[in-house]
Amino acid sequence: MFGSLEKRGKKFRMRVTIGYNEAGNPIRKSRMSKATDKTSAKKELALYISELEANNYHTPEKITFKDFMYNEWLPKHAQKNLTYDTWHNYQITLEKRILPTLGSMQLDSIKTMHIVNLINDLQADDMRKDDKKGKLSANTIRNIYKALKSVLNTAVEWNILLKNPADGVKLPVAKRKKMSVYDEKEVADLYRALSDEEFEMQLLVTLALSTGAREGEIAALEFKHINFDLNEITFEHTIVEQKGIGVTLKETTKTGNDKTLTIPDELSRMLKKHYLEKSQDIIFLLMDHYPDIIDLKLIDAIQSKKTTFKKIASVMNKIKLAGTKEQIDWQFPNHFFLFSDKNGKPRRPDSLGKRWTRFLTRNDLKVIRFHDLRHTSATLLINAGVHSKVIQERLGHTKITTTMDIYGHVLKKADETAAKHFDSYIKFKD
Repeated sequence: MFGSLEKRGKKFRMRVTIGYNEAGNPIRKSRMSKATDKTSAKKELALYISELEANNYHTPEKITFKDFMYNEWLPKHAQKNLTYDTWHNYQITLEKRILPTLGSMQLDSIKTMHIVNLINDLQADDMRKDDKKGKLSANTIRNIYKALKSVLNTAVEWNILLKNPADGVKLPVAKRKKMSVYDEKEVADLYRALSDEEFEMQLLVTLALSTGAREGEIAALEFKHINFDLNEITFEHTIVEQKGIGVTLKETTKTGNDKTLTIPDELSRMLKKHYLEKSQDIIFLLMDHYPDIIDLKLIDAIQSKKTTFKKIASVMNKIKLAGTKEQIDWQFPNHFFLFSDKNGKPRRPDSLGKRWTRFLTRNDLKVIRFHDLRHTSATLLINAGVHSKVIQERLGHTKITTTMDIYGHVLKKADETAAKHFDSYIKFKD
């Protein structure tokens, strides 16, 4: 790359040649210098060239926002790196709210002011599309912005744009919804009601409350994720449901990071019991297909309840190593989920929530979402004085700021309570 200076009034315009097009004509980028003397302008030009080289900038082809979204961002980034619900909702949002305004514009011609005007227009009275009165909520506008920024961020990451024109755009302030959680008394009421429920329901709720795991992470748990010797459980997959496809296994958690948590002794006992019962069901289902692994002696021992956990675990490990055979109607080959139907198909994440709501209604308990057990878990830990860094790791947040943003108000109350403890120490003689 090389550049030149062009005198413009009292200042200089910096022009940098970054390459040539197919016709052999130079492709240039330009920027006004802040310097008023040539020596300073030359130094600024050198920095400008370094900036362009550091970003490995490529001039965008003549591609519109719409074409980039459908042909590049959607198949090569969104569908590969985002959950189905996320990219599908982004696509719908972009089609309804962004394409009518920016869709036909060339990608590199979209400026910050275009997005400022777009956000401003979205706050008008007539922007709702659901026939309801009133304006779009701040949360809705922020979600529209997130979808747009995802596309533009990808263009920057792929060196198609030098910077994201959506950066720095001020958004309407969203009101944070009041978090619905159970306090200690309500948790006690919850477990009294659970005492009369079937064991699997007791286990699901205890898992959610003890680990703070998301529904999809719980649905994706397999026997291999439990280490009974160390009382640990690992979350590394997520179950998602895609329209037209059904239940699928995503090989990462929501944040893309595995998390291994220490679990309470009681939860470990419950998981061991569930493991034993579920494994026995699988062994009976597969006995005709693995005669060299599952013999009559083992079946007799299971039926007479004389087998051991260690023996069952050994047999299950051999079946896993052998692999599920093609002639078996097993929905997910080589996967053995904790919560599945008789053919190995994992529970849908939304089915956990529906089952939970029916349980609450039946027992006249305060109705919160199944996902709110995650928030309850965090709140109980905060009130117990657990360090916020530990809570961040248990919840699987990539950044501590995420934990602070969500639970900051609870942490503030805990901090105030902690401060009051010092009143008992700070006493001077009269």
